Amino acid sequence: MKINLTLTTKLLTKCSIQTYEHARLREYQDDMDGVVSSIKAGESQSHKVRQANMARLHSLMADVFARSGLPVAKRFSRLLDGACTAYGMDHAYITMTGARACTIAYSSTNLVPIASTEECTTTAWIVTNARALGIPDAPKSPYAGLQDQTGSRPGCFLGAPIEFDGRIYGTLELLGKHPRPAEFSDIEISTVRMLSLYAAVPLILLGQR
Repeated sequence: MKINLTLTTKLLTKCSIQTYEHARLREYQDDMDGVVSSIKAGESQSHKVRQANMARLHSLMADVFARSGLPVAKRFSRLLDGACTAYGMDHAYITMTGARACTIAYSSTNLVPIASTEECTTTAWIVTNARALGIPDAPKSPYAGLQDQTGSRPGCFLGAPIEFDGRIYGTLELLGKHPRPAEFSDIEISTVRMLSLYAAVPLILLGQR
């Protein structure tokens, strides 16, 4: 029996190439599966960290307002400092609406209150729209022109109206100098709304209007 060596060689070469290509494809698929798993694991870990931060902030809220004999300014300072830590923000403040403009009433300890002279501010947006606003990357968003109450344009921002019985008394705002890599989660947005609710009660009881 004659064997066509040329044909046999070609077939073997073709089979070898196909085997090699299949092996490379499996390796590539395994690598991609590993990348996807790593991304999912990273996202899951990041989500768990953010959830833990919000849980600690909820505990701080309860402690700050339940503590006896603590001056209101000190309560808000501790609350805003804790919020900055939980959200990874640089500073935070509470504004109160006035006859002409909103002014900073309380702030985190690392912020010197300065009233912005701009009309187009994060505070004005929240008061006008009466809802929370979260901007993870302000420079690349439609809100890039908004200034905060320090006269700066934040890299990221999260705030909510201080509202009670249909009336807006002010705002609670957290600001970062740089954009953050991820969107604000539902729990982060709901927590800042809870913060503003906690703030509303003592402000109204103290007649801070």
